[in-house]
Amino acid sequence: MEARFNQLPIWPCWRVKGTGKTYGSLQEAALSVKELTVNNSHRLIRRPDPEKESAYREYAGRIIDGAFSRTTVFNEIEVVLKHVPAGIRSLYGKVPGEKKIEVGYLAEMGVQALTAAIEAQWTPGKIHIMPHSSGYDSRLISAILMRLADKNGIEWLGEMRFVCWEPEIRYFRRLMHHMGWPEHFICPVKEGAGPVDYYGEVIDFDLIGALYSENERLWAGPALGRKWMQAQGLDEDQCEGISALFGDETMKWHRLRWGNVAYLLACYLFENPSPWTGSRIPFMAPFVSEPWLALITCYRIGCSVDDFKLAMIHMVDPDLVNLDRFPNFRFVAGPVLSQHRYQPFQVLGDETVKNARERFAQAGGGRPKDLFKDNVLRYFDPVNQAYVRLAIFNNLKKKGCEIHE
Repeated sequence: MEARFNQLPIWPCWRVKGTGKTYGSLQEAALSVKELTVNNSHRLIRRPDPEKESAYREYAGRIIDGAFSRTTVFNEIEVVLKHVPAGIRSLYGKVPGEKKIEVGYLAEMGVQALTAAIEAQWTPGKIHIMPHSSGYDSRLISAILMRLADKNGIEWLGEMRFVCWEPEIRYFRRLMHHMGWPEHFICPVKEGAGPVDYYGEVIDFDLIGALYSENERLWAGPALGRKWMQAQGLDEDQCEGISALFGDETMKWHRLRWGNVAYLLACYLFENPSPWTGSRIPFMAPFVSEPWLALITCYRIGCSVDDFKLAMIHMVDPDLVNLDRFPNFRFVAGPVLSQHRYQPFQVLGDETVKNARERFAQAGGGRPKDLFKDNVLRYFDPVNQAYVRLAIFNNLKKKGCEIHE
């Protein structure tokens, strides 16, 4: 099956060696091969320091030109970038100009670029799902959507589902009500859940095995998003997504000494495909669109990133500027954060960890004492990554794959 994420200008895909065939997930590629051998030398790749211009340019250029592929956990499958359109390719190598531009004018152009990207990619008649935080990027995109609904009509917009998780729901609701979104568009998930029971679904062994396309990182979004869609009875063919991801990254990356946003974005997507593949529905990301990348590549932001975001928000809905966002975790975590140095909503309950360890043992993973050590979900912990890898193997074996280790 061809990669379905056709609304992103750049995306990674999984290629079966020797065939040239590409797929939208590791599972799809593996199921086409059926007999697989484990690549025991596969490791997290280390990209060059972005401050070291020549090394990073060479590395990024090889990825963009298709001359560089990344290994996966299987010898038969590799990751490559699938699609780099001419408009994005033309941005490679360009450095943001030093020309000074008034922040208000740049903010106006930013809103225009994001609006053009959304309007061009929107599919009327689909149910559009947007993961929504209480932060600036999310409120900017949803405010632009409201403006487009006023311009094109509510029929053009269609049904929306703004999805938010704890601990941001209280702040999220205030934003939604201020903008005037209908109540059935506002979708809080696990409202009122405490930190101990919140992440139980994220480490669901069977769910991870079916969803995850990489064994390297244990992301929260794919598992929670998929569970929510299933609970709502939403048909994937009726849905499309819109995401505010990469607002921060594209606005910060260009401030590097030589920084080229398109280079860095290609590298990031190439190395971190999991968030894009977990949803299993096509979706757009306005901050990864050609109009936005062209703008952010041509001009250098002359203020802080937050000030630039607030200037854009003010262009669309001035009152949104004054609505609070959820405070940074480090200011509210208390003893949990000081003990574990992790966000409080990454703390797992005793029963959740016990069940996870049992499923891991049943699948042949043994009983490592460090699995979810201290009841904390560590995204990059090697032992926890082994848990994800075994979950993927277990799922593929159930579907008829032979895996030789």
